[in-house]
Amino acid sequence: MEFKNFETHYARLNEEQRRAVDTLDGPVLVVAGPGSGKTELLTMRVAAILKNTDTAPSSILCLTFTDAAAANMRSRLVGLIGVHAYKVAIHTFHSLGREIIGQNPEFFYKGAQYAPADELVQIQLLEEVVQDLKYDNPLRSYHPEQGYTYVWDIKNRISDLKKAGLTPEEFHAVVMENKSFLEQANPLVVEVFADR
Repeated sequence: MEFKNFETHYARLNEEQRRAVDTLDGPVLVVAGPGSGKTELLTMRVAAILKNTDTAPSSILCLTFTDAAAANMRSRLVGLIGVHAYKVAIHTFHSLGREIIGQNPEFFYKGAQYAPADELVQIQLLEEVVQDLKYDNPLRSYHPEQGYTYVWDIKNRISDLKKAGLTPEEFHAVVMENKSFLEQANPLVVEVFADR
């Protein structure tokens, strides 16, 4: 296995990141914010495990939340170890679940093959949900030629929430905090613009 650019990338890591990469056995907890190099760190750790042990690439599983992050990790790993990166299992939680079901259908409901809903099915499901809302709900706005006005916005916001990794409880807390802020800010805004 060729480890191209490993030393160059390793030299860019700070002391804490190097310690995480150099820890070959057991779990490592990395607490870091967006843009702090988590993907680089995880990719380097995979490369270090392969470089310094007899672990097979097919014995490593990397999980992430989005397809984009999985593709990014795969691309970085290819840059470090070449074609052997394609033997490392890099998945989103959903794609791992799909693969497990696909490889073991006998353990799942009637051996069914599951796949994520395509965009058309997602829109149809959202239209059914919107259609069941109370008639005066603003999300139920309907255009005779284009259908439900907000279905695509709802779909995109659900996608944003999934990418953000928010749980329903966390999202509810954010909504309630924003609602509280608006209730406090609204009288101030009205007062400022009352004379205009």
